[in-house]
Amino acid sequence: MPLELSLATEADMEAISRSQMAAFHPIDPVHSLIYPSPTPIPDSVITSVTSRQLVSWRQNPTRTRWIKLTDPSNPVDAEDRQFVVAAAKWIFFEQEKEGEEERWPRKGGVKVDWVPNQTTLPPSERITYEVLGADDTSYVSYILETFYTNKRKHMTGPCAVLDICFTHPSYQRRGAGKLLVGWGVEEADRRGVKSWVEASVLGKGLYEKFGFGEAICEFWGLGPLGVRTGREAGVDVEGLGE
Repeated sequence: MPLELSLATEADMEAISRSQMAAFHPIDPVHSLIYPSPTPIPDSVITSVTSRQLVSWRQNPTRTRWIKLTDPSNPVDAEDRQFVVAAAKWIFFEQEKEGEEERWPRKGGVKVDWVPNQTTLPPSERITYEVLGADDTSYVSYILETFYTNKRKHMTGPCAVLDICFTHPSYQRRGAGKLLVGWGVEEADRRGVKSWVEASVLGKGLYEKFGFGEAICEFWGLGPLGVRTGREAGVDVEGLGE
């Protein structure tokens, strides 16, 4: 049966978070700094990721669209929990208005409050994260500030931002990513706005197929781990590849 694409609801977020962590942990080092976890991933991390995603969504409910892909023939996982094949978070911004809350945190406004202070915990309760530095709040704050500095520079005015996009490992290379990216760029084109995506180089090929290109691409801060690509509205993707 074909995969089904639909708008997600808050009730889907726990299943989305499980697939997010399955897709990125521990192979993506930047994601593992921002969403740290030991291996195997405990339920407490899924709960934390779910809570953080919901808080972010509720701060911008009219701008944010979470979309999901499900498989009608495989609606639950091995533990009989809701299963989401893939998901993406798109944010659609209009022109900034005077007095409007800033879309990105101000410089110095990033708070890394999801990592416990390991020095205050007894040895038996300390967490061994998969990626070195995940419990260094100053370092993670620096990484996030790098992201937001560039967001404040580039992602201004009316635009669409693909904030995160992922596919559960068991469904990768089956076209799920194309469906999620295609949905967002079609909506951006309908609105007549530019699109932006922040990604690792592993996803660069997919985004190029939708007109995101190096003509407005910036490699920054994290070297080859960080790629920002932009896409003008209405790019003709005919012949860009399958």
